[in-house]
Amino acid sequence: MDLNSLLKQIQNGGYNYSNGGNWYTGGSNGWTGNTGSGNTGSGNTGSGNTGSGNTGSGNTGNTNSGSNSGNIGSGSAGNTGSGSGSTGNAGSGSGSTSGSTGSGSGTTQSDFATQVITLVNKERAAAGLSALKSDSKLTQVALAKAKDMYNNNYFDHNSPTYGSPFDMMKQFGVSYSYAGENIAKGQQNPQAVMTAWMNSSGHKANILGGNYSSIGVAYYNGVWVQEFTG
Repeated sequence: MDLNSLLKQIQNGGYNYSNGGNWYTGGSNGWTGNTGSGNTGSGNTGSGNTGSGNTGSGNTGNTNSGSNSGNIGSGSAGNTGSGSGSTGNAGSGSGSTSGSTGSGSGTTQSDFATQVITLVNKERAAAGLSALKSDSKLTQVALAKAKDMYNNNYFDHNSPTYGSPFDMMKQFGVSYSYAGENIAKGQQNPQAVMTAWMNSSGHKANILGGNYSSIGVAYYNGVWVQEFTG
């Protein structure tokens, strides 16, 4: 692959999905270097793209509401890794971010996931949106994805084990008309990862997605995953 193709791949990416079954790719992704001595936020966050490099101590990336993982883009390293995605259909999206690695016990992991859902619904209420309901199957998907990224040492919406976020949801028996995924890595607590996601337009679009009604969240050894469906 020549340099131009590589750069193009890093700057564009993501998936969109709608009930009509059409897929779209594209998006504006960004990955800028470190600003000062840290990465953006205190970790990375990405729902797709529009990521901007670092501000703080982690990288952020974004995924729009389009090419985010579900409809929502999927992020890949660099941009997707740290955030990649593009806008798309009735957007659902996915994104990613990376930062320093955190850790947590089983109890802390469960508590962190619950706190993230509370913070998500607080943001939705402020925007005049209905609360998302925690879904047990989506929670299983989120935890399996977080463990898969950690155990296989990758940071991307596409899993070498399960495939795309949408393929993975289907494997876990999840049905949907709209779906999206946000991923992040390195934030030390729920507020830090939510701040990073909300400061990224792509991730924010997923969190405030009007087409979503259910959510599953997981935290595992510094890796954060949000799964959305509607």
